[in-house]
Amino acid sequence: MGGRIWLESEIGRGSRFYFTVCMKALEKPIESSILAPSESLRDVRILVVDDNQTNRRILEETLNSWSVETTCVAGGRQALAKLASSLDAQKRYQVLVTDTDMPEMDGFGLVTRMRNLSEMTSLPVLMLSSGTRREDADRCRQLGIGSVLSKPVRRKELLSAIVALLGREASPQSSTQVLARGFTSRCGGVHILLAEDNRVNQAVATRLLTKLGCTLVIANNGHEAIALLKQHTFDLVLMDVQMPEMDGISATKRIREYEKFTHEHIPIIAMTAHVMKDDRTRCLAAGMDGYVTKPISSEEVEAAILAALDETPETEKDTSLVRSKEKMSEAREVRWNIAKTLEQVGGDEALLQEILDIFLDEAPKHLAALRLGVAQGIAKTVETSAHTLKGELGYMGLPEISQTVAEIESMGRCNNIPGAAGLLSQFEADLIGLFTAIRGARPLALVPQATTVPPSGKNQ
Repeated sequence: MGGRIWLESEIGRGSRFYFTVCMKALEKPIESSILAPSESLRDVRILVVDDNQTNRRILEETLNSWSVETTCVAGGRQALAKLASSLDAQKRYQVLVTDTDMPEMDGFGLVTRMRNLSEMTSLPVLMLSSGTRREDADRCRQLGIGSVLSKPVRRKELLSAIVALLGREASPQSSTQVLARGFTSRCGGVHILLAEDNRVNQAVATRLLTKLGCTLVIANNGHEAIALLKQHTFDLVLMDVQMPEMDGISATKRIREYEKFTHEHIPIIAMTAHVMKDDRTRCLAAGMDGYVTKPISSEEVEAAILAALDETPETEKDTSLVRSKEKMSEAREVRWNIAKTLEQVGGDEALLQEILDIFLDEAPKHLAALRLGVAQGIAKTVETSAHTLKGELGYMGLPEISQTVAEIESMGRCNNIPGAAGLLSQFEADLIGLFTAIRGARPLALVPQATTVPPSGKNQ
């Protein structure tokens, strides 16, 4: 673009980033901006329907900041009552904002009931969805739902959608563009069985997959995955390689044996923290169709899904499926970069907060189990505890600590308790320092600077 980019950085104070680009001057002023000013929503009456108290509060606070007259209810029945009473009081709502998935009556059921009221056939509707399916797009069009936004909703997207629904925006196509946003991924509508025992990995995969428009069911080990496959129909399986009770390799072999009788074939994509060629070979030899490395990213898992379902163009197919990431680093300096962790989860601040909460809740328990396994010389406990901690650390962007716990896991697998004990002290100090750094960064100040993991005392 004919420009340049640079930064000025000072240790302990932070960094400033600059850029220049060359642009042509506009020939004439823009008549109106894409986003109408929030003042245009003053005194607009909006009904918000969501069964989640936190979501209702966030939406209410956001809308009230724009001087919207907001009413919030927790379900479809309360919403219908409010809509009816607004007709009697001659103070009709001008927009309905509703969640898609709610108990008793979901968003589609609510809108269907509402459209049966003659006075409500044209009320603009904004649907909020945690995950979109192909058939949802048709239902939205049939019910006259003007906009669909994916959760968590961004303020400017919410503002843009509402002003478009009210016809207070210059661009007549804005509503359609917002609606299309939820259905852009070619993975939309894919029903996935996720076999994964780690809660952090479950949370990340769930959020990434639902944002791609997939639906999913979670199995905590290979046994559960096989049972679910016999009971339900799925388009694809995302299979963690290392799980308790029955690992992903064994589960895949059992599934392929079972398919000899059903004459069917369900695509199975391996998920593993290992990056060695032998590991990929083991996965494919067991009958898996794809291979992604942890921590997974939205782009890689989407590419693997499309490849396994044979929906990628021939020129884009890669026989190696998805390339492994390089996770190793020779440097020992341990620095936690919160911005990098945020990037690992697709810039989703709510998901980052959820992951940190889970990490601070779960990791100390697994560290205690690791200590006990080393102290009592139980190699299996050392291996499984270290493996779980490795998975939880994957999204923290700390290759040095991840490498240490991977070595401890390997030593547990080889029954090398003295070797694991020799690494435990450093790993424990690093991990406790990370706990301190995370707690010190909350509430999240999501700025692009690294936080040095402090030395930690043994009594923490």
